[in-house]
Amino acid sequence: KGAHSQRLLWRARDGDPPLPPKAMRAARASLRSPLLRASASHGSLLVGGPQQRWKSESKRIFEGLKSNKEGLSKELDTVLRNSHDMRIFGVGFVRSCASLPEYRHFMTAHYHFYAALEEALDAQSRDSASGRLWHACPELHGATDKLREDLELVGADAATSLPSPATADYAAGIWKAAQSEGGLMLISHFYTRYLADLFGGSMLGFPTRAALNLPADAPRFYRFPASVEERRSEYIEHVYASINAEGKRLDEHTRGLLVEEARAAFAHNAAVYAERPYFYLGAAAGGANIVKGLISHQMFGEKKAAVAPSS
Repeated sequence: KGAHSQRLLWRARDGDPPLPPKAMRAARASLRSPLLRASASHGSLLVGGPQQRWKSESKRIFEGLKSNKEGLSKELDTVLRNSHDMRIFGVGFVRSCASLPEYRHFMTAHYHFYAALEEALDAQSRDSASGRLWHACPELHGATDKLREDLELVGADAATSLPSPATADYAAGIWKAAQSEGGLMLISHFYTRYLADLFGGSMLGFPTRAALNLPADAPRFYRFPASVEERRSEYIEHVYASINAEGKRLDEHTRGLLVEEARAAFAHNAAVYAERPYFYLGAAAGGANIVKGLISHQMFGEKKAAVAPSS
């Protein structure tokens, strides 16, 4: 079954036009690049410089944390390590850099599921577990607004966009969690998205800008307040500690429900990232764009204009 699923990622979905043979051959050839294969395995395509340093810094932060070595945080991190294929996220991100239409699709999906998540968390009582966690981390609020601005920058109207099928399923899963156990299950969705953003998000902005010739301040989605950027290790420790504080109030059965909800949230995320046709072939095009963009950046510097090309 696993091999069959992998083969499907090379193909179009039902109703999609066939990929031209020349494009198919070129994409398959570029996928044999050691650089692209290594980047997909590690979550994003990084080529030296500040991005490689940030990747090393993220690893150092993770290894130096204390709060994720105990309590509910440890249980949730175990789900991440044992039940999820991180390559889907890496390849899905690289694929989003294949073209502006692919980038719009990728960011539109994020807009819709973050809109659902932030609205659901905002609606929680400050006395509830998910409400306390949400209000303990105000620096993470506002992803929906940043995504709306990023989409406007590339000519997309978030308000009139429609979610893809996988995105709609994910948003429905968030709303179902909001209505379960008094909203407690939202903790799992908070963990799934915001910890990933804190660890990996910032290293995705630079290759995205390079690949798609975006302005130096885009994408805004991958940026956090200075108080987070300058003390990222301490802030991530704070987030894990806040999760553990809520976990201490719960019995083993309820923590088990949160673990299962986190597993479901990861599955929703993976479905969104792998939804587009020609998954790996599109990633090959995205990888080529990133490499070309990084070379251009080294030669000419970052773009200062405010609007990206419309192609």
